This record gives sequence, structure tokens and C-alpha cells, in this order.
Amino acid sequence: MKLFSKIFLTVLASHFLLTPALSAPDTQVCEQCHGKNGVSHNPDAPTLAGLPAINIEDALYAFANGLRPESQSPDNQDAGHKLSQDSAVLLASYFAKQKFIPTQQTFNPSKVSLGKRIFDLKCESCHTDAGSMADDETSLLAGQHTPYLRKQINHFISGARKNSSGTRKDTLDGLKEKHINALLDYLASHQ
Repeated sequence: MKLFSKIFLTVLASHFLLTPALSAPDTQVCEQCHGKNGVSHNPDAPTLAGLPAINIEDALYAFANGLRPESQSPDNQDAGHKLSQDSAVLLASYFAKQKFIPTQQTFNPSKVSLGKRIFDLKCESCHTDAGSMADDETSLLAGQHTPYLRKQINHFISGARKNSSGTRKDTLDGLKEKHINALLDYLASHQ
């Protein structure tokens, strides 16, 4: 039994000595579009700070495999293809631990009430508390850049973007432009 214990401890120790430690992630490529610490000032790129790690990992996988419309962006293609699984996990974990800072942006206050009703009907079942709860393991919506959200809504409606449970086309179908605008005003009002 003592021999087995010595062998086991030797193998265990060699594993930790020979396995490279995961280092801090290099966030520079991501931060070019998504901002320092993942807080975006680019209206076409979402804030990554505070997003659930699983969402960021899924996005990196989707970019690497051409599953998102934004996969055509050279930066997203490079990021997805060049990352190891360990690096993707580290980046996702890093950005998930950062503080989400809602975007300060204009919105039409007279449309917020209609937008909330649309959100409650179409979105609340997955994106609770106006889409501001990272615990949902869904994307944070409240306070994200309006141009980015508009583009994603259009991708879902057209069927160009799907998520792990399929498409949101069925959820968003039937929304007229005025409804989408009101929904976006509601989400932008969370500052």
C-alpha cells in the first residue's frame, strides 16, 4: 500500500509540475472592439464585461466555426480560430468577472412603456429583469448599445443568427419597426 501511495503521489506531483499553468488571458485583441475590460464604446460591438462566461465561450466557438453573421469580421475569425479551448475559457472567465457598465445613450422616453410591454411578452421568459441578470446565462440586453442590439434582432428575424436553442425568429416574428424601436428604447433606458 505504501508503494502505491508513493507512486500515486509521484504521478500526481509530476502532473502539476509538467502541466503548464494557465496564465492571465491576453485581452488586447478583444479590447480593440469591445473596450478596456470589455466595456464597449463601439456602438457595433457589445460590452462583454459581466456577460455569463458560457455566452462568451459560445460566441468564440460560433465565430471560429462561422456560425454567427459577425464571423465574417477578420478580427472575430482570427480570435475564434487562434484560441485554444483553455484560452477561450480564460477570456470568458476574465470578462465575466468584470463589471457591466450600461451604455449612456439617447432613447425616447415616450416609447419606454410600450417597449417594456413588448419585452415582457417576447423576451422576459429568458432575459429576466430587463435582460440585466447574468445568472440567466443569456446575453445581457439592458444597457447594451442600441445599434448592436438592432443588428442582432435583425439577424434573428432573418434567420441569419441562431443560438443554442435554435433561432429567435419565432419569438421576434411579427414585430413591426415601431415595436423594435420601442423595445430598443426600453433597453436603452437602463443606464
